[in-house]
Amino acid sequence: MENNRGGTSIEELMRNSASSSDDDSVVNSILNEINQDKETQIKSQQDNQMMEQQKMLEHQHQQRQQQEMYEKQLMIQKQRQMENQKMMEQRRIFEQNKLKAEQENLLEKADSENTNRNKLFNEFKSSLILFIIFILLNITQINSFICNSLSIENNNIFIVLKGFIATIIFFFMDKLINKYI
Repeated sequence: MENNRGGTSIEELMRNSASSSDDDSVVNSILNEINQDKETQIKSQQDNQMMEQQKMLEHQHQQRQQQEMYEKQLMIQKQRQMENQKMMEQRRIFEQNKLKAEQENLLEKADSENTNRNKLFNEFKSSLILFIIFILLNITQINSFICNSLSIENNNIFIVLKGFIATIIFFFMDKLINKYI
């Protein structure tokens, strides 16, 4: 092995001076050179290892930062989705409330129309009952049937009797219709 860094090799020294007193110092200097070479190699290996570790740490740090950014983006997306869902839910509720209000308005209109019809019917109900009773009691066939059945003449007494009977019938018919209609 030739080591030309320091300019001398061990074999050269051994050939030139086999029994010299400087041999120890030369061997020591060569050993020192070898040790220094080894130390520089070790130091460079350690430096390389430290650089690699530092690169790995930086890489891990970058990966962590990327992971954190990814998680933040996911959280932002989830928040946006939740906001969108809330907005959609609010819209749906608004639409439902609007539909309910429209239906209630239609029902109120229908009720008011029915109420107006019922009011008109209620106003004329008594008059209709009285008119029907009056017509029925003044039909000549019914008058003659009642007179023949009771053996009375068709005169003022019969007219008063018809009025009294019409009043009683009107009263009961009015109660009956008001109760069930």
